[in-house]
Amino acid sequence: MRFIGENFVFILLGAIALIFLVWIAYLQIQLSETKKRLDSFCIGKSGKNLEELIVCCSKGVEDLEAKNRELLKKVIENNGVALNGIQHVGVIRFNPFRDIGGDQSFSIALLNAHKDGIVISSLYTESGVRIYAKSVKNGTSKHQLSEEEQQAIQQSESQKSIKSKVRRNDDERTL
Repeated sequence: MRFIGENFVFILLGAIALIFLVWIAYLQIQLSETKKRLDSFCIGKSGKNLEELIVCCSKGVEDLEAKNRELLKKVIENNGVALNGIQHVGVIRFNPFRDIGGDQSFSIALLNAHKDGIVISSLYTESGVRIYAKSVKNGTSKHQLSEEEQQAIQQSESQKSIKSKVRRNDDERTL
């Protein structure tokens, strides 16, 4: 019986060794496949290795960030110019005299985003046309404004400007 017990132990040890050998062979195959994938990943079509590729991409990103900063500065400059351009226009046609037919006279307000600009009025009469221009600062004028001129300014102020959009976009960006 001692012989059977010793054989059983050898058989058991042999089976365990065989299982370990199979396991080691499986792991070796997995390791070989992983190494092949890693080698193909690290060596590109042109023969560059992964480190060179990362350095090249990093340089490209830095160049793009520099160009982006330049473009952002130009956008901010353009927004500053746009805020001073005419953005609000209001036109009122009216008849200042009952004896002349039609609304031949008008007042037009031309304002920037800061509500600065000009109001131009044209009065049509039988004897001719008279044109008046009055400066506007922050929606008001130091000159006395007619009711039609005030209406033209109010009409122009009711339009949305890019000022609020520019402020929102400037808040989103940082240099």
